[in-house]
Amino acid sequence: MKNLFNIYSFSERLSGPFQFPLTRIYFLRAIALLLLFNYGLFWVWHADDYWGTRRLLLPYYNTSYPIFFPFNLLEVITADWLWKGFLFSIFPLCCLAFFRPLNWYLWAAIYWVHANLFHGTAALQNAGSNTLLMAMLLCLLMVPLPFFAKSGPWFWLRNSLSHLGFAMIIFQVLLLYLVASIAKLGGVKWLDGSAFYYVLMNDIYSHPWFRAVFSQNDFVVRFVSWFTLVFQFLFPVLVWFRKTKLAFLFTGVVFHLMIIVVMGIEDFGLIMLVLYIPFLGESRLLALNNRIRKSKFFRHTLSD
Repeated sequence: MKNLFNIYSFSERLSGPFQFPLTRIYFLRAIALLLLFNYGLFWVWHADDYWGTRRLLLPYYNTSYPIFFPFNLLEVITADWLWKGFLFSIFPLCCLAFFRPLNWYLWAAIYWVHANLFHGTAALQNAGSNTLLMAMLLCLLMVPLPFFAKSGPWFWLRNSLSHLGFAMIIFQVLLLYLVASIAKLGGVKWLDGSAFYYVLMNDIYSHPWFRAVFSQNDFVVRFVSWFTLVFQFLFPVLVWFRKTKLAFLFTGVVFHLMIIVVMGIEDFGLIMLVLYIPFLGESRLLALNNRIRKSKFFRHTLSD
C-alpha cells in the first residue's frame, strides 16, 4: 500500500504545477547567450568555408529518412541564400529568446536553424555540441507546449512533458560523464596516469606553454589524469547529495575552465558550464536573482 501511495505521489508531482520557473529561465537565457557567443565569435568569420559553395567539409549526415531531411538541408543544398538565411537568423532569434525565454515557438525555430547549421559542420563538432543539441531538443518539451490548454483534461500531460524534459536534460549530463568515465576505465593510459601527458603532446589540444611546464612533471600528469577519471565517475552519484553537491559543481566549474584554458576547447567548456544550471536549484538562483535586483548597477539601470 505504501509503494502504491509513493507511485501516486510521484505521478501527482510529475503532472503538478510548473516547477523551477527561474531555473528554466536562467538556463534558456544562458543557451541563447551561448549560441550568440559561439556563432558570433567562431563560426561567422569562416562561414562560407563551412556551409557555402566553396565548403571544405564533405556531407556527414546523409539520410534517406524524409523526417530528418528538414534538419539536414545544408547537406544537400549549397545555395548562398540558404546557409546565409540560417546563419544570420540565429542572431535575432536568440536575442528574442533571451527576453522571451518561455516562448515555445522561438525555441522551435532556434532548434531547427541550429540543427541545420550543426549537421552541416558535424565533422567539427564535439561531445559538448552534441549534448547541447540534444538538450535544445528536450527544451521543446521543457518549455510549456502552447497547443495544450492551461487547464482542463490535457493540463496534466502538458506539465508532465515539461517536467520530463527538464529531468532528461539533467540526465544527459550525467550520462555524458558516466559514459566518458567507463570508456576511460576500458583503456590503460587513464588507469596508469599517463593520459594527460598525451593530451599535452597533441598540438591541437594543448598550449605550448602548458606543454613545456607540465609535460615533464610526473606528479601533475598523474594527478590530472586520475582526478579526471575519479571526478567523471563520481559526479553522477555525488551531485545528488546535499553535502557534496556544491563541492562537485564547483570542482566541475574549475575542471571545465581548465579544459578551456589548457586544451583550448572553448565551446565544450562553456556548454558544460551552461548545462550545470539545472543542477543549482531554484532557491540558489532565486537568491542570486534577488541579489542582482538589489545591486547598485541594476537599480542605476532601472533609474536611467
